[in-house]
Amino acid sequence: MLSEGLKRLNSLRFITLNFSSCPKITDRCLRNLAESLQRVKSLDSIDLNFGWCEKITDRGLKGLEEGLRRVKSLKTLSLNLNGCSQITDKGLENCGEDLKRLIFLQNLDLNFGMLDLVFGWDD
Repeated sequence: MLSEGLKRLNSLRFITLNFSSCPKITDRCLRNLAESLQRVKSLDSIDLNFGWCEKITDRGLKGLEEGLRRVKSLKTLSLNLNGCSQITDKGLENCGEDLKRLIFLQNLDLNFGMLDLVFGWDD
């Protein structure tokens, strides 16, 4: 399992995972992934593509955000949720609020389909 493999990569600094159009990705998968990522102590860049994963809901997005907040070294986050039809406007609003809590974050790229947001902060 991916979550078991990530536990062994303690010195990983960058990770890109593409789950685009994977019909088996659920809210539980997002929560498990986030729990695994927070155990990688040196991780400073995460690129996650969940485009067209239609089983993801606001609940899964919330679980992912809660886990990512615990990645203390995270400086860059790219998150693609294009085509995730069960994520509501309220879920996206909550996402923005929760991601504000990533205190070390310097670059943020959020893709929600018609809306692609890119942010960058200087030190």
